[in-house]
Amino acid sequence: MKTFTQYFNERQTTTLYHATTTGPNDEKLHAFMQGIQPHASTGHGQGTGTYYFTNLDQAKRHAIMLHRKWLDYTDKDPITGSEHGGRPMIVAYQDQLNPNEYELDYEVQALHILRFLKNYLPEINRYLNTHPAHGTGRLSDYTIYHIDNTVDTLRVWTTDPTTLEGPAHYYDYHQIPFDSLYEKGGHGTMSIARSLHEVLTAITQNHEIHRAYKAFTRSIQKNEKQNPTQSEPVKRAWKYTGYETKTPSQILVNTNGDQWIDARQYLAQKQKEAA
Repeated sequence: MKTFTQYFNERQTTTLYHATTTGPNDEKLHAFMQGIQPHASTGHGQGTGTYYFTNLDQAKRHAIMLHRKWLDYTDKDPITGSEHGGRPMIVAYQDQLNPNEYELDYEVQALHILRFLKNYLPEINRYLNTHPAHGTGRLSDYTIYHIDNTVDTLRVWTTDPTTLEGPAHYYDYHQIPFDSLYEKGGHGTMSIARSLHEVLTAITQNHEIHRAYKAFTRSIQKNEKQNPTQSEPVKRAWKYTGYETKTPSQILVNTNGDQWIDARQYLAQKQKEAA
């Protein structure tokens, strides 16, 4: 029988922060005030969902970075072409993390995912030896035959390295360096994140690997709930893949420098200035 403490820990919620902008004429702000729609992002090759940080300061920095980047592209996302504009914004809400609805962010938590691949590599390759994993990448369809583990690289072979039929090769796109991740405190690049998404999508077609990855994700989520204020180099970020519209607990807008105010206060100020 579970103790009250065990039950409480399982039910404990985590505050999640979505970093974005208020959009042209604050259209995105008004939309978020009505609810956080699922699958708010295409993920830029990392899978659709809504992306969240669990560290408010990190989310604020990310929102400011996105705002500055989009200004350089005339208020348009350089990948999707969608308009953003407005001011940096944080949309917060609370939820219970679970591996069925929340996945690890492939970019922010790349180091954790790479550790899973390295630790589970014998089982993964046993599966690949008899069931090469098929997937779809940005450039073309591909098949994963084997994953090599060297000192500083996890190399994903997209042709069979054991045959002599043509040159065995791997895509540079699928080279995943470990040393650069350690230097960055575990934060991967967008290219690495796309690679991880494609590799995991392909290999988790295997039931045993899929179950192991869910258990791995659950262990990190459990640690998140028990140590919500932990300070470690690898920050936490999650992708919500469920289908429920979430109600924001708070929306913050950056007005100038380090100043963040409540969304309703921000709108009231703008209305007063326009009067």
